[in-house]
Amino acid sequence: MNLIFILFFASCMTSTRSYIKIARGAFPKGLDCGETMKSELAKSGCAKLLVDESSSNSAVIRCLKEDKDRGKFWDNWTFRITSAKIQLDPESFVEIRQHTICIDKNIRVEAYPPERLNIK
Repeated sequence: MNLIFILFFASCMTSTRSYIKIARGAFPKGLDCGETMKSELAKSGCAKLLVDESSSNSAVIRCLKEDKDRGKFWDNWTFRITSAKIQLDPESFVEIRQHTICIDKNIRVEAYPPERLNIK
């Protein structure tokens, strides 16, 4: 039973890493993270966003769609946007770095599966 759980957990982690790696490829070096993010969301048919600005340091966004209409990544995952200039908390540094899909001179964009940063 434990082996099944471990295999399931490992496959979930691989999927997360794969999606993040693919997403990083959507951001050409030197381009504006915000504009590229806007373009990718539009390509996935995302016309409206849910936005959570309850933190003073970040905004969390997710495409506003019915679950049945969602794709696999851009219109499904949750994204945290922070200033590229803020000092990262040492306890969160590794996780933030693993989930960062773009950083430019102004912003950092992190991607999380919808269950990780759930906003309504």
